[in-house]
Amino acid sequence: MWLSVLLKHAYFFKGSIYLIYNDIDAELMKKLEGCSVIFVHYDLVVSKRFNEKFNASNFHFCDKLEGREQLFMRSYERFYLLDELMKLYSLRNVWFMEIDILLYVDPGKFLPVLETKPNVYSYHRQGHFNTGICFIRSTEDFQPILESLDSFSDGFRSEIVAFNYHYMKLEKKNCLFPLLMPVDEVNRLYYKDFSEFDNHLFDGAIMGMYYFGIDTHHTNGKLEIKNPSAYGIKDKFLNVWKYGDLKWKKNEAGHYLPYYITMDDVELPVVNLHIHSKNLIAAVSYTEKSDTYE
Repeated sequence: MWLSVLLKHAYFFKGSIYLIYNDIDAELMKKLEGCSVIFVHYDLVVSKRFNEKFNASNFHFCDKLEGREQLFMRSYERFYLLDELMKLYSLRNVWFMEIDILLYVDPGKFLPVLETKPNVYSYHRQGHFNTGICFIRSTEDFQPILESLDSFSDGFRSEIVAFNYHYMKLEKKNCLFPLLMPVDEVNRLYYKDFSEFDNHLFDGAIMGMYYFGIDTHHTNGKLEIKNPSAYGIKDKFLNVWKYGDLKWKKNEAGHYLPYYITMDDVELPVVNLHIHSKNLIAAVSYTEKSDTYE
């Protein structure tokens, strides 16, 4: 499954893909040869800064999430690993994303806009900002985020809440990936920078959760698709389906690409979907889709 994800990233993005790992199958690495994947062992980018400030007891332990018990700790640590990675390889203009995100548009398309911004991420819901996809212009621009992560604590340390702390501390100066076109009745943070991205939408998690399900850890093992009641989607998150619907359009190469069709029949390309359920194969562009349109 993860192989398919990396291969699809390579299809839509022709630049270098850096994958930090600490345990990976040699056969998988061989299959990815030629896909511009640069494998970076965890030991090369381990963060002294993170290890000096935090330990496992600083984070919630998910004892029922087999294999991912340290989810909150590792989700927080990844930003410190990224800082070390960027320093190690002298990287700039980095598109940083979680492994359960699928791309359908080359993010390089937005580089003329992105390279004018220090950092870009997205609004998720009250008190939470989403970091499934982030843009970091440089290690220098990254430091204010890391300083916020260093100092944040509200009794439950999570990067999505820490980014809320960071955004408010900066007096709302950071650019945000838009989840929705401008709609007067919703929080402006969902769309405030819509005009910057050529009518494209970016999914923090809400679309992916509704159309491809919630992590089954929250639903007693049952995959709940297009179900607003699952894990309180309707109550906790923006009702994006109230203003339109996700449809798929087949391109000349035979790939299915997602578009958000508004109530006024405006087609807005969707750059990515965050597949919270990890049901990745159902959402990849080479899997036939029933919700298609011409």
